[in-house]
Amino acid sequence: MSAAAKDDSNQLFSLTWFERSGLASPTQLLVGSFSSFEQNSLVVLSYDVENRTVQQTQRINHHYAPLALEVAPKLNNGIVASCSDNVYIWDLRAEPAAGQETIPYALSETAQAASVVPICALSWDPVMDGLLVAGQMDSTCTIWDVEKRAQTISFRGGSQELLDVQFCPSSRLIGTAAIDGALRLIDMRTDPKRPSVTVTYEHPNLAPVTGLHWYPQDTNLIACSTAAPNELLLLDIRKPGEVIVSETSESAVVDMAWAPQSTLPKTIAETSEDRRLRIRAFGGSETMYEQGEHLVGEPGQVAWRPGVNPVVAAVAGSTVTLWDTEAGHGVSCSVNMCT
Repeated sequence: MSAAAKDDSNQLFSLTWFERSGLASPTQLLVGSFSSFEQNSLVVLSYDVENRTVQQTQRINHHYAPLALEVAPKLNNGIVASCSDNVYIWDLRAEPAAGQETIPYALSETAQAASVVPICALSWDPVMDGLLVAGQMDSTCTIWDVEKRAQTISFRGGSQELLDVQFCPSSRLIGTAAIDGALRLIDMRTDPKRPSVTVTYEHPNLAPVTGLHWYPQDTNLIACSTAAPNELLLLDIRKPGEVIVSETSESAVVDMAWAPQSTLPKTIAETSEDRRLRIRAFGGSETMYEQGEHLVGEPGQVAWRPGVNPVVAAVAGSTVTLWDTEAGHGVSCSVNMCT
């Protein structure tokens, strides 16, 4: 089954799933769109599993395009962080009253888009409640205390432009991907004020490492993507420099995400510049199978729906695609998301 929700006025890029209380279908999808330099949107979509439909329930103004969205792991699953010129925190746990506008709070009170380096990625700390790491394009990484709106520490995540940053799902270990061709691990477990930095993988051609994603079932494993050449690599952090699986394609990977369900071991979804959503299951040293869906427009991010039902969402152009891995190809529907 695939369902498509179309927004003709916006270029969609970022997305995340979150929980909203008091609803028959509490799991919602939050999508970030770009429509102009200073005026953009977050759109809340409700996904009906039984009827295989999506419906817009809320549109929220967002100053500058949201480059990343991530739901807090331990704060009732309805607290969402977004980033652009700043890190914004949104409380989406309940539907707003009629006519009520959802207002976030910004972690930095001094950030101005014209004078700061854009924040390209963020990730919540899975161990310490209310902390997150934000990565700027100039390679600066900052740990924020969300409740206090205070920086706890800053460090360099690479020698050149930073492209991705992500906490390990089970510990205070951070992975960073950078344009200098290296995947680094920042270890905050021993001394959070003085984290150690280790290059766990460096591409032999110094090809930019464009993204990373920890495997949730075994956090020794990390998938990372590279550009020129375009590769999807599976790495084991216990074996620095060694590649377990290497997939090369003509088109670059835009985003990727491991399936959280234990019923889909070593299964990863990816969007790529050839406008496809692929679902790969890694087994041994090669790909066992591949499912794909053509996307409409420039591809963006991909995210798996939490829970038992293995549904993956991807954005491309003005379309949100929802793919049910158990049903495969099937019906599709579109929803006009314009106000």
